[in-house]
Amino acid sequence: INDRILKIPRNIFSPTLSWMDVDEEELARQITLIEFKIYKKIKPTEYLNQAWNKPHLKHLAPNILKLIRRFNHISEWTATKIVSPETIKKRVKVMTKMMSIAIHLRKLNNFNSLMSFIAAFNSSSVYRLKFTRAEIPKHITEVIYF
Repeated sequence: INDRILKIPRNIFSPTLSWMDVDEEELARQITLIEFKIYKKIKPTEYLNQAWNKPHLKHLAPNILKLIRRFNHISEWTATKIVSPETIKKRVKVMTKMMSIAIHLRKLNNFNSLMSFIAAFNSSSVYRLKFTRAEIPKHITEVIYF
């Protein structure tokens, strides 16, 4: 069977496996599965009175707080991965992959993680990379920036 159809990297058991080796759709699926485990634990009462925003009521919304921390973690991770490469060529490759993951998150209706990626793309450290952004394929940027 073709590995591309299964979306499994050839070096799946390699100690040198990197997130860049994994297909964008599979990364989006895994992000969605991890997030769903948190989301399904949220009880309707956690939404009452915006408990997650009030220091004296935070204990009433532990799963919403977990989801918020997850959002921030994904956003920070995404921005860090984009700005870390030293050359424009490498940054373009990473940013294109991140945008592709975001497109797959949209297809999976994972709007929370999608928004965390968009937050990363709009963060000051990423947004100022105009030369990197200019090199992203148009078919990717048209979908991300509607």
